[in-house]
Amino acid sequence: MKKKLSFIFILLTVSFFVGVMGTSLASAETNTSFYPTWKLLKSNERKLFVSGYLQGWRDSKRVTEILKSHVKENPENAVASLEKVSQLYSTADIPIETLVERITAFYSDPENHGAPLSVAVSASR
Repeated sequence: MKKKLSFIFILLTVSFFVGVMGTSLASAETNTSFYPTWKLLKSNERKLFVSGYLQGWRDSKRVTEILKSHVKENPENAVASLEKVSQLYSTADIPIETLVERITAFYSDPENHGAPLSVAVSASR
């Protein structure tokens, strides 16, 4: 029963991090309306933004699956695992302009051309 509660806690915590990650890119405060930004975007820009947003959800889903698997195998390390996952999202505090510059620098190296965006963002921390 204790393991089941720990697992539920972990899933809820990861869900929280996913939500914070997605909204923190749009605004500094999670309760700030995104509408003022949305109405400034052109149709193609909206598609690109939503495409990136959904990619973030897919990446977060993968992190959740890895975490689930790890906790099943090592239930005594659940809190340590969550601390590692929360460190992944520290990138959300980097200003967008800085992050774009760092990602561009990362991809300027031909060896990095095949890297997924999640790797480029992680390397930009």
